[in-house]
Amino acid sequence: MPVGEVILVNLLRVVLDKLGSPLFEELWLLLGVRKECQKLTSTLSAILAVLEDAEARQAESAVSDWLLRKLKDAAYQAEDIPDEFEIAALKKKIEDSSGRENQRYQFNNRSVSSGRVENPRPQTFSYVNESEIVGRVEDRSRLVNLLLGDGREDCGVAVIPVVGMGGLGKTTLAQLAYNHEQVRSYFGLKIWVCVSNDFDVRRIMKSIIESVSSSGNDLSDMDPMHHRLQNLLSGKRYLLVLDDVWNEDTERWENLRAVLGIGSWGSKILVTTRSERVASIVGTLPLVNLTGLSVNDCWTLLAQRALRGRRVEEVAEISPHGVQMVRRCGGVPLAAKVLGSLMFFKNGEREWASVANSEIWNLPNVENGVLPALRLSYDCLPSPLKPCFAYCSLFPKDYKISKTTLLKLWVAEGFISSSYKQAEEIGLDYFEDLLSRSFFRDIEKDSTGNITTCKMHDLICDLARSIAGSEFSRDAESIHETTRHASVSFNRNSWSTDLRALKKAKNLRTLLVCNATVYTPEVPGDIFSHLKNVRVLDLSRTFIRELPDTIGLLKHLRHLDLSSTKIERLANDICNLHKLQTLVNAYNMWTEKYGFDIQCTK
Repeated sequence: MPVGEVILVNLLRVVLDKLGSPLFEELWLLLGVRKECQKLTSTLSAILAVLEDAEARQAESAVSDWLLRKLKDAAYQAEDIPDEFEIAALKKKIEDSSGRENQRYQFNNRSVSSGRVENPRPQTFSYVNESEIVGRVEDRSRLVNLLLGDGREDCGVAVIPVVGMGGLGKTTLAQLAYNHEQVRSYFGLKIWVCVSNDFDVRRIMKSIIESVSSSGNDLSDMDPMHHRLQNLLSGKRYLLVLDDVWNEDTERWENLRAVLGIGSWGSKILVTTRSERVASIVGTLPLVNLTGLSVNDCWTLLAQRALRGRRVEEVAEISPHGVQMVRRCGGVPLAAKVLGSLMFFKNGEREWASVANSEIWNLPNVENGVLPALRLSYDCLPSPLKPCFAYCSLFPKDYKISKTTLLKLWVAEGFISSSYKQAEEIGLDYFEDLLSRSFFRDIEKDSTGNITTCKMHDLICDLARSIAGSEFSRDAESIHETTRHASVSFNRNSWSTDLRALKKAKNLRTLLVCNATVYTPEVPGDIFSHLKNVRVLDLSRTFIRELPDTIGLLKHLRHLDLSSTKIERLANDICNLHKLQTLVNAYNMWTEKYGFDIQCTK
């Protein structure tokens, strides 16, 4: 089932839960629209039944693209009923969008109960230690030897490229070398920077400074950063890892390298990349060309996750199907891991055979950058988890995702239909389920053992983006009128242009600012008058100094993050945000002033 229909199913469930609650029964009586709401509920229930039936049958699509867009528009507006009270207009929208094809799909004759069988939620989770690396002993030894070698002094700081396709474990190999005991003792300074698609020399320099010292947020101009970098690196033997480099512009690379050529003898730069051209541009030492794992190694990875706790007899039955699957993983460790996490939930020879013989394996080995094994793992997710995973497509690659924030975002977006406290508990179950299926990785824990942050592998990001569709946008240039969820990364040159682009998205429900690299002291006063449907607004780390009074127009706003900004006071209009569930500030500076816990106003 396409993700658009999955999101619609989730929306309809949330709307029907609201319409059927005792609170809204009283509201409809008060407004004198009880009959209209009963008809609306009946129509929505019939539509939901058709979609759930298609979901149970794993049909490709239950409705046309045109009808899907219309139904989603109506469902999104229906979700805002408590704030809008536009019942008559909503009823007409629903009838207009569904009436033309009622006869074709027989919505009015469908029962709400579709006979859909819910996937039982697993009670145990197969957490995997990322240090359990298979098949990379020789690669690690070779890379460590290169890092500890003399290098070539005539080239200044030596550069070692690690190249290979996505998912092969380039980052993992770099981490193994980075944390190797001999490497730790050899280098006086070690720095890790994820570069990804945005090869911004200013941002990379700032990341290096922040990694080495506790300061750096106060710098934005190149000259002061250059001087600070010289002071920090001069006379020191350092190791710098530039992870996931895509830049093929030789001039930009030389500009960065000129800045970094100030370390002492033996300093090294380790670059991981998918591009052999990048490797040829940056490399001064022989590259490490990472290849796929053997079938035996891939089977070991799958078995680590899928076969724990199984009877010997069952393992004997299902193993041939497992080997059949790993032969199709292309030697990619990530595919074997994710597939193993999926198969942990499959029981018996019949279920394993069904996956091994799935038609999805007939797709090209990489379609839109997504391996069939990864797409298969998404298709097998329980329905409520699919929109939650698609939502993660908004985060940049290698972004450190706060677990607590992610759960609050899911709740604010209405992906979980329940009371606020219960919804966060359900969201935690969703998070742990996605983690157990290897959709999240690189977890960090606090002193009590609770997970605080996680990341997604690049290929998992590609998967999320491939299924998220056009409603999700990750840059201002691609934002359009139908965009509902957007994340942007402002920089010094695009701030005003990007703000103008946002005004087009009148249906926007999410605006996340990720990795902003510019001081943004002022938010235009009219921006919020164009974004009245926003539920999630994250302006953190943008250094804005105040919010315009028009913030009070965002009557649907559930989540507002103003952490690491320069705001010292809140506009009085913030009190108009009656639906606000979470307000995050920096350093609790407003808690005492406003007399309540501003971290969570629910």
